Amino acid sequence: MHNLHFVVTRAENTQDACDNVETMISGFGSEDNWYSVCGCVSEKNKVYNSGEGRYSPKDTGYTTIAKIKRAVNKWMKNPHYGETARKKLAKTIKRVDLSTWDSSELFSLQSLAKSLYEALPYKDKKFDIFSDSFYSWHFDECGVTQDEKENEGTLYVVFVDMHS
Repeated sequence: MHNLHFVVTRAENTQDACDNVETMISGFGSEDNWYSVCGCVSEKNKVYNSGEGRYSPKDTGYTTIAKIKRAVNKWMKNPHYGETARKKLAKTIKRVDLSTWDSSELFSLQSLAKSLYEALPYKDKKFDIFSDSFYSWHFDECGVTQDEKENEGTLYVVFVDMHS
């Protein structure tokens, strides 16, 4: 399964932004769980495609910061995240006797609760791609990770295709 994860970093140019992220996540993954850095979009909407992975900015249509922000806010309304997760969790939890649940039902409950927890800070505000995180460092989830290094330069949103 593939998913798109955004990493926000500062760099002097598009190639440096992709290289920063490549270095950041170089220890992540394995033979069966790998990633590709697909490209990036700058805070000034300059688009760069690396030619790697399946989620290049031009192929996804996320060619501006505004479009990326809309995509992340949609993720939070997705069945696995945000308000929909809360409703599913409330409906599911009516079956109070958890001892009768099988492992897949309990795993589903755990996933809904985790998604709700991740989206909770944004229930009353819009997600800010340049300062907020969502499933930070969980590259096997659709999410946003902030580069914590204090690099110089322009802000970039780097696209990571994670195969897990």
